[in-house]
Amino acid sequence: VETMGSYNIIDVKLGDETIKVRTAPSIVPDIGETVSIGFDPGGINIFDQETGDSVA
Repeated sequence: VETMGSYNIIDVKLGDETIKVRTAPSIVPDIGETVSIGFDPGGINIFDQETGDSVA
């Protein structure tokens, strides 16, 4: 968990991939804990893993 002040960034394993999820500061799951996620499609940012450039 990366605490950013007004939000947290959490690494979530999704199958064989790991994604970063922005959460409210009150959400701090334990390592290995199963979590459910939902999202607003308009709030998604996708980056190229090699370059770091935004792709969507």
